Formats: sequence, structure tokens, C-alpha cells
Amino acid sequence: MSSPISHSVTPAFPLDHALLHARLAAAEDRLAAGDLRLARMRACLARQRGFRLNPKGGAATLRAMEYVQVQWQHQRRTLLDQLWLDGG
Repeated sequence: MSSPISHSVTPAFPLDHALLHARLAAAEDRLAAGDLRLARMRACLARQRGFRLNPKGGAATLRAMEYVQVQWQHQRRTLLDQLWLDGG
């Protein structure tokens, strides 16, 4: 018999401070790397427009990358909130 899988983002039990800090550091690293990738992508699209090329596909990729970046920002905010509530 199979049990239902929870699709909840929050864990069923509180995480310890060390794990919260580790996850926060990972989120910060991913956000910093994402900012660099987004800047490079925007520069690439600007060059394409400068050469009068159609950046349609690149623009869709940029939107997807921006969406992922927003998700990491939400993850960071959630972790910060957990640390704040726990006094960490």
C-alpha cells in the first residue's frame, strides 16, 4: 500500500540552526551565481539587438532564469523567517 507524498515546502519538523544556516548559505550562493548569469544573459540579448538579430528565444530563456531567481529569493526569505522565529 502506498502512502501519499506531501508536497509541502516546509518540513514536517523544525530544522536545527546549523541546517538552516547551511541552507541559507546555499541559497545565497545560488542567488549570487544567478545574478551573474542574468547579467550575462541580458548583455548577450543587448548585443543581439544591437546586431538586429531576433532575441526571441533568448528572451524566453531569460524569463525562465528570472523565474528561478525569484524562487531562490522566496527560499531565502523563508529560511530567514525560520531563523528569525527561532531566534537564530
